[in-house]
Amino acid sequence: MNSQPSEPTRWWDLSAAVILIIANFLAAMRLIATDWTDELSMVQLISFTGLALGLALGQSRFHRLQALWYAIGFGLFMLGWQMGATFAQGMLWSARVTNLGGRLVVSTQNLFQQRAVTDPILFLLLMCVLYWA
Repeated sequence: MNSQPSEPTRWWDLSAAVILIIANFLAAMRLIATDWTDELSMVQLISFTGLALGLALGQSRFHRLQALWYAIGFGLFMLGWQMGATFAQGMLWSARVTNLGGRLVVSTQNLFQQRAVTDPILFLLLMCVLYWA
């Protein structure tokens, strides 16, 4: 007799994964087609990366909390990397992060003070977070 509890078997539904990939790709392409702002193409990369990581973590043997922390950590890295990549090539990453933080603070202040928000950084960040999740 086996006294150890057996691990739950993980099954893989290929057709559901393919449908999810296609739906996610089409949703990201429709957002890009709106052309609401520049740099919307980063949403497609973040969406695909988040989907691939989610499928991999779902199939992995990590516990839920571990998988959640991996997804959050990798998501923060991806968002920062893609947002920072919108700047000029020669710019230092410390300057990019400082610039991004300042733009986010100013845009958020304008939003809460009910002033016009002309910088698309807040919209881009929101779309990236939504498509990552």
